Amino acid sequence: KDGDLSRRVDLDGKTGLIAALCTGLNTLLDTTVVAFADIGRVLGAMSAGDFSQRVTREYAGTFNQLKQDANATSEKLSNIIDDMARVFGGLASGDLTQRITRDTEGAFERVKQDANLSFEKLAAIIEEVRAAADALTDLEGEANRRNTRCVESLTCHKRRDNRVAARILPLRREVDGDDIGLGGDVEGTSGDPNPHGTVVLHRTRNE
Repeated sequence: KDGDLSRRVDLDGKTGLIAALCTGLNTLLDTTVVAFADIGRVLGAMSAGDFSQRVTREYAGTFNQLKQDANATSEKLSNIIDDMARVFGGLASGDLTQRITRDTEGAFERVKQDANLSFEKLAAIIEEVRAAADALTDLEGEANRRNTRCVESLTCHKRRDNRVAARILPLRREVDGDDIGLGGDVEGTSGDPNPHGTVVLHRTRNE
């Protein structure tokens, strides 16, 4: 009852049915110790993150059932962890298409469904962000094209204004370079009536 399986029944002096019962009890204890050691090894490995360990010794009856259950538990945990590692590895590399497709049961099935749903939602969110970024890029491109057209339009107007100014400037210089006066009140000019009664203006050059 204390969990000490190291003791055995002493067979000395026992015969017949008593000897057989004691031998059977000792054999059961031996089998129990070995089976517990095998299962303990597998469980200990799982607690350390090693899911490769299995019970390989042959057992019968209840001990065989314990063996099968321990091996199945380790196998299923190994599979689900491998699937999760694959999915998260895909996420780390930018691949959001990975999913857990292995058939599972109970808690493993819930983990599978939750993981797949989480990655579906994450993929949808990232797709929405990507679409918004593409839309912003398109808007930025359109704004740049409009700015380019505005700059080109302003450049054209400036060139046109420069051509007009180039035509006006000589005329202005001619006007600014002449001292024009009406009648005799304007210094540097003299007026002589012509036959038609109008005044002809003569520009007097300063000598």
